[in-house]
Amino acid sequence: MLPFYTALKLNEAALDLFATGLRSAELMLASDAVIRSRGRMMGAAARAPLDGDYRELSRMVPEKVAAFGKAGDVLAAEWQVWQKEVAVLAATTEPTVDTFMRWTDAMTRLWAAPGAAMRPIHKTATANARRLGKRRRRG
Repeated sequence: MLPFYTALKLNEAALDLFATGLRSAELMLASDAVIRSRGRMMGAAARAPLDGDYRELSRMVPEKVAAFGKAGDVLAAEWQVWQKEVAVLAATTEPTVDTFMRWTDAMTRLWAAPGAAMRPIHKTATANARRLGKRRRRG
């Protein structure tokens, strides 16, 4: 049971890390698209200030603050849960199979935290890229 459980948890963690890598790549591509689109908007606003899309440009900072704030909240929550789990496990004087399984859970949870924290940033960036891409195709 124990080797099978550990192998499953480690496989799950590896797949989660792979998914985090894919989300990282998507985030980079979405960021590039958003930066290029908004860069064109800033250039247009500089050339014709009365026609600038200031509504869109004013979204840049607040949306980043919100997304990174959510990411920080996720990391803080994950870290807090992990610390509690590890504190209990560290106080265990007689390790059992259950203890080993709980250590495995704690470690794989820690490895998944960066991917969980990236989700709100990824969600915001990819939504912006889709929205700005639609505007560009229409306009």
